Amino acid sequence: MSMMDSIIHYSSQSSVDPSIGLPFVPKNSISHPINISWIIPIEYMAFLSSSGLPDRIDLYDLTISQPSLHLLELQQIRQPIGAPKAFGNLALSSCPGKKVRLNGPVRGRAAINRDLDLDFARLNRQFGITTIVCCLNDAELSFLGAPWPRYYEMATKNNIEILRLPMMEGSCPHTIEEIDIVIDLVSEKMSRGENVLTHCRGGVGRAGLFACCWLLKSRFCHTSERAIRYVRMRRSPKSIETMRQAEFIIHYARYINKLIEHPCIRVMNHHSCTGLILLPLY
Repeated sequence: MSMMDSIIHYSSQSSVDPSIGLPFVPKNSISHPINISWIIPIEYMAFLSSSGLPDRIDLYDLTISQPSLHLLELQQIRQPIGAPKAFGNLALSSCPGKKVRLNGPVRGRAAINRDLDLDFARLNRQFGITTIVCCLNDAELSFLGAPWPRYYEMATKNNIEILRLPMMEGSCPHTIEEIDIVIDLVSEKMSRGENVLTHCRGGVGRAGLFACCWLLKSRFCHTSERAIRYVRMRRSPKSIETMRQAEFIIHYARYINKLIEHPCIRVMNHHSCTGLILLPLY
């Protein structure tokens, strides 16, 4: 079967809704191509790549009242010096290849039958995604119809590197150090102009948590509250779904503030959402 035949066959698959006895076609990667939410607005990328933000302004400031005036102020404060540097963006999405409610819509929520290969191809070719931070463990990937071996195979085929940061649904990373290591890897890639995507099941809770922590570490948002509000504006009002996730972001913000005050510290934290033990590096 040719690639085009495969696509036609895939897009025409339908089932019968048992509640009403009528056929339905699940949302799929052709009828509903995978969508992403950029964390940094595209219109700000050129300025940020050449100048960056002054210390007293963050991305949340640029999105609330009269953002155009803020940009004008930024241009007056700091003129670009030299050629713009490479600067990538962070994006959020639902799980590529996700398959849920295949027996029919549930409480008004549609059936979804996505294709891993098509989703990864779109992410790489359409949006320039070269790295994905996957916030799901193997069991949840399998539950969503995207088992890890197949997930990894299709990502590799489409020139996408995978970083794993698994979290249970509604929860957070095990330690501050765990997410901090991944954020540093992501920031390094973005400094080379690469675009990075993070996802969980719906790209709202766990992926939103990662985005908040990245914003704090990058100093694009100055407080945990502003980071959460900003991600909710950029992705979904439902982003950061649980108190535990919010508490983790608060702890991470405190950690970042400690790093700023005392650059020669490292985090030794063996419990999520608890107090931090900060030790000096000698």
